[in-house]
Amino acid sequence: MGRQQSRVSRAFLKLAAASRNEIRMARLTAARFAPSLYRSLEGEPTPLGPPEVLESIQAEYPQPDLCEVKQYLSSLRDQVSSLEDAETAKGEEMEMLRQEVIRLHEQLNTLRAQAEDLQNSF
Repeated sequence: MGRQQSRVSRAFLKLAAASRNEIRMARLTAARFAPSLYRSLEGEPTPLGPPEVLESIQAEYPQPDLCEVKQYLSSLRDQVSSLEDAETAKGEEMEMLRQEVIRLHEQLNTLRAQAEDLQNSF
């Protein structure tokens, strides 16, 4: 009976530790993605501890400026557009080269036929 009780106690302690860790991670995530919620508690202890902890987290993970994000997304769109244009141009160039190879092959066949006709005429 004592063994089973100690196993249950150990399992409960592991579960409690995992829950505390999950709660801690949830608080860190909330501090990162909902800073206005924590700013409303200025000067008061937060679930993360003293305000200095929150300030250090916010300093490590600053909120990006919306204009910067828009500019970054715009530059990514431009890069994608440039890559698509380059791919299209490359495809067109490959098609032109393929047509040129076909034309040269036909010309070669014509020249071979003419050479054979000339050889047969002598």
